[in-house]
Amino acid sequence: IGCSTRRKGGEPMTLDMATSAYAFFGLLEAKTSGKPLPPNVAQDKDGNMTTDANAALDGGAIMTFDCGYKSSNLSLCIELLAGPLVGAAYNDKKAAKNWGNLVFAIDPKILGNDDFLEQSAFVMERVKNAERKEGVSSINLPGERGDALAAENKKKGTIGVEPNLWKGLQEYAAKYDPKAEVFPIEWA
Repeated sequence: IGCSTRRKGGEPMTLDMATSAYAFFGLLEAKTSGKPLPPNVAQDKDGNMTTDANAALDGGAIMTFDCGYKSSNLSLCIELLAGPLVGAAYNDKKAAKNWGNLVFAIDPKILGNDDFLEQSAFVMERVKNAERKEGVSSINLPGERGDALAAENKKKGTIGVEPNLWKGLQEYAAKYDPKAEVFPIEWA
């Protein structure tokens, strides 16, 4: 699910989230790194909970974010909107390589709300300024953590790459261009 909402006097709030307990690409990353999945995010093909990414990818399933009926229902609705409704794959997405997208935009003024930007800014500030539990230094709106990480990476001029992924990329480059420059990598 992606949703971006503008506000007066600030950057838009942008939500990008899976309805699953763990993103599919997180499974691929865990498989590549050989690291276990967090508990209770995936099942194997027999319906048993697993922390093995390979077992989840081999006929298993990723759980929905609350492992319950509400997130399952939301997932089904999103699946129907971004799959059959737009003519995308609905049976075998891996073979079709067509996961589907549905994009729509809403102009608040068409709905009769000329004050939406001010109202959305008010709501977002109220959330950010809500009372915090002890030890919580700030409340992030959706997208703020990622925006801060992107700004930090841009400032440093680097991004972190998992070692097994980096090795695979180097091997792939060498396979297609034996003269490709292989960059050494140092890990802190």
